[in-house]
This record gives sequence, structure tokens and C-alpha cells, in this order.
Amino acid sequence: MTLMRRRTAAAGALALFAAGAARAGEFELSGWAGPTFPRYEQRLTYEPGAVTLPVPGVAITQTTAFSLKADGALSIGGGLTFYPVEPIGLEVRLDTADIDVRVTGARYDISVDLPSPLPDFKTGIDLTAGTVDVKRVYPVSFNLKLRTPGHARFFVSGGATYLPSLEATAVQTVALGATGFDPPSSLKVGTLALRAEAVPADGYSQWGLNAGAGFQFHIAHRIALLADARYFHFDKRTLVWSRADDRDLSAIERVFLGQVLDRLPSVTFDPQFWQATFGIAISF
Repeated sequence: MTLMRRRTAAAGALALFAAGAARAGEFELSGWAGPTFPRYEQRLTYEPGAVTLPVPGVAITQTTAFSLKADGALSIGGGLTFYPVEPIGLEVRLDTADIDVRVTGARYDISVDLPSPLPDFKTGIDLTAGTVDVKRVYPVSFNLKLRTPGHARFFVSGGATYLPSLEATAVQTVALGATGFDPPSSLKVGTLALRAEAVPADGYSQWGLNAGAGFQFHIAHRIALLADARYFHFDKRTLVWSRADDRDLSAIERVFLGQVLDRLPSVTFDPQFWQATFGIAISF
């Protein structure tokens, strides 16, 4: 009986080992889509300051700031995970995310301190909102993934993420300054469209981090529905201002342009975002 028990125990151990070996080396192919939730907002304010004209006392002041705020859009992606042994997996994933940016315009108050007996002159101009175009980003992530067993599985994953490039362009019309004045109430203010573009990688890393968690629900033997919430973190990118058109400028407009480019803050774009995605996973 002792020999029979040993043989039975050995057979059971062999069966368990075979079952574990069968589970080891499993691949999982996944695809998903869902909304993004960017964490980006910036206000741009600059002071055009006093200007020099034949009539002294002319000043232009920006009273409301240009405002940039990111809105969520659509994220689509896919990944491949290899599980050398349960519950540990090695995941490679590609996420493609859209980021929309809303812009609000700015108001400038203009005052002219005229000599007596002329009354002082005050007015204002409102510049319309510009545009910000952020191309779809393609972060590639290399993660460690852990999951629980069963038909309803909980998983967590995280690791390093590479962002190949960030193409972003902002175009905004700004007030240069007062370029002419005919007393008592006619004032000409020069405006010019400026463009801010992302500069090549310089001083920041193209590598970032990602981390997420979710659930899988098996609907067939090797097919599962999945839900995932994930956060991506990257270094901020700087957009540098330049002219957006090539029209001829007067001498005073060229002077004002140099002053504006010196005073106007750079756009610091922060590509961090959350995403919530839903999809399907197939094991093989």
C-alpha cells in the first residue's frame, strides 16, 4: 500500500507540474480604446508696456490673459504580454492619444494721457482666441504586469514609456503696440500673429513612466473583456515663439516685435495625461 501511495502522490505531483507548465509561457494580445484626460492648463500674460510716439503718455496694458487648457480626446492602443510564469508578465504596449487644447483670447486696455485742455483717451481691444494643434502622441511602454487567477482577474502594470516626439504648434495674435495717434481719439494699434512650436529634445528626456490597473472578465475559454485606467508622465516641452506671417513691418512694428518676443512667456506644454480604456484580450 505504501508503494501505491507513493506512486499516486508522484502521479498527482506530475499532473500538477504538467498543468503549471501548460499555463507557463502564455501570450496575451490586447486591444483597447477610450477617452484621455490631460492634466495641462496655462495662462499667458505679458506687458506690452509704454510706447514712444510723438504724443507722450500712450500706454497699452494686457488686462486678461491668454488661456490654454487641454481637453480629453480619444486614445487607441494595443499590447502584447508574455507570462513566463503565473502571475508575472512582461508587457509591451503602444498607446496613441489625442490631446485637444482650447484657447481663450485676451483684452488690452489702451490709455493716452493728453495735455490739457484735451481730455484723456481710453479704449480697449479684444483679440480673438488663437489655435493650438497637438499631433497625436505615440507612447511605447515596457511594463511588468501582475494578474490574479480565475475568470475575473485583477491586474496591475507599470514601467518605462518612450515618447518618440511631440509635435505642437500654437498660433496667437498679439498686440504689438500703438503705431499711430491722431488726437483726440484715433489710435492705431499694431497686431501680429505669432507661432510657438515645440523645439527638438534639448534638456529633457523622451522617456517617461506609466502605471495602471484594471480588470479582465472571461467571456470564452481564451477571450476576455478588459477595462484599464492608466497614467502617463513625461517631461514638459517648451514651445518657442516666432512670427507666423511674412508681411512687411514698419520700423516701429519691428521694434515692438522684438520687445514682444522678449516679454512673451514661452508655452510650456505638459504632456501628462490619464486614460480610461475598454477592450478585449486573447490568450494563446
